[in-house]
Amino acid sequence: TPYRNVSFYPIGSIIHIWDDSDPNLPPGDLSELKGIRVINPQIAKYITTENENSVVLPSSVELIKGFSFCDSNIKSLILNEGLKKIEGGCFRGNHYLCNIAFPSTLETIQSQCFNDCNIKSLNITKNIKRFGCRTNCNTTGGYVYHSAFARNYRLATITVDSENEHFMSLNNDLYSIDGKVLYLVSSAKSGEYVIPASVEYISEEAFSNTSQISKIKFAEGSNIKR
Repeated sequence: TPYRNVSFYPIGSIIHIWDDSDPNLPPGDLSELKGIRVINPQIAKYITTENENSVVLPSSVELIKGFSFCDSNIKSLILNEGLKKIEGGCFRGNHYLCNIAFPSTLETIQSQCFNDCNIKSLNITKNIKRFGCRTNCNTTGGYVYHSAFARNYRLATITVDSENEHFMSLNNDLYSIDGKVLYLVSSAKSGEYVIPASVEYISEEAFSNTSQISKIKFAEGSNIKR
């Protein structure tokens, strides 16, 4: 069955999963929960917090509903190819979550999705067109919303898919492809940080994951506008 719009609810060591995209889906033992029909509980075998506290999504999932795994104890997260959207606050507060691989199909990561985690690396997939947006985040996809990765103080590595036409990684920091916008600085940076002369705009969350930078300096010839 092609379950697509899913949310999750932890009961003991098993995270049950339900879907509100199709009223004809078979009900389960949580069918009255929040008025959302439960996916057949057999699919829950893919999603468990036993032993390794790992989450492996089934290949049919295209969307994860907001706050599904908020403040859980997830250590390992495997997102399936075919996943297109993660709604706001979905994995917020997972302090043990260090490693995550985003599928190439992912198009949208909403606000606060991974706030207050301990993610060590971030890869901007080929379908992402805009980073840190607050407005005009339309439904066509391609957006990482404002504060999606705030307060990840171990985020040392930021890379960009070679097929992405909008962003680049320079010294593990995230820039627009033309180098004019500085979006996000690696948390590994310390001491004096020099902003390249090419940068004209600095995102308001550019330094949200840094705690060891003591001085910010603008390179000679800098033409900062905002």
